[in-house]
Amino acid sequence: MIAARKMRAATLFAIGSAAILAAPAVAVWAQSTVPVDGSGLGDFWYVTDMPMSDAVGLFLLVDFFGRALGMMLIGVGLYRLGVLSGGRTQSRYRTMVAWGFGVGVPIAAVGVAVQVLGGFSASAALYGEIPNSIATIPVVLGYIGAITLWNNRSATSFHLRIRSVGRMALTNYLMKTVLGVVILSVIFGSVDLSRWTVLLFVGSVWVVEILWSKPWLDRFAFGPAEWVWRSLTYRSFQPMRLRET
Repeated sequence: MIAARKMRAATLFAIGSAAILAAPAVAVWAQSTVPVDGSGLGDFWYVTDMPMSDAVGLFLLVDFFGRALGMMLIGVGLYRLGVLSGGRTQSRYRTMVAWGFGVGVPIAAVGVAVQVLGGFSASAALYGEIPNSIATIPVVLGYIGAITLWNNRSATSFHLRIRSVGRMALTNYLMKTVLGVVILSVIFGSVDLSRWTVLLFVGSVWVVEILWSKPWLDRFAFGPAEWVWRSLTYRSFQPMRLRET
């Protein structure tokens, strides 16, 4: 990321796209190494103690870091072009929504169809992930367009609360991780939770973050984790509490 800080937006888009598309290429090779019985897929595909092969592990590594790095580079390029700061026209963002979701969602749906129609067999495990990886870029562009259109509307109290969640992104990210470990692993670790229960937990965490972020920022300049990060960055304690007027 530091090495790419002076690159042009077009260069960032090219490198970022290549990083994301590396995973589908590895998936094709990794799938060819998986036997018919699915051995080697490990806990990527099964709830079992079956070991994961090096090929499948490499795919997961490339997919995780490739998509993260790729979207970071593309994000920097979009920021430099004024897309992320809402500096483009409304029609441009509407086009992003239409093309992003119109292209990305059907591509991702193909991956789901491959796995469902294949009966979630081992032969479709990695192949089914390929469309999802390819759809990452257009779907994200669709989300950016939709969120920007919503954000550019007249501000409401809900806008302010959602923006506060974003200003405390690191704190909220760490907090939901801690809550997940404590509640799902420690407290309910021995309970077989349903998907609906987990979904309820996710929604509850969102409600907590929306409710607490704005009151915190009404009193303090940063979230707790943001304050630590900023203080370490500037190597001095940053003023935390807002001055009362």
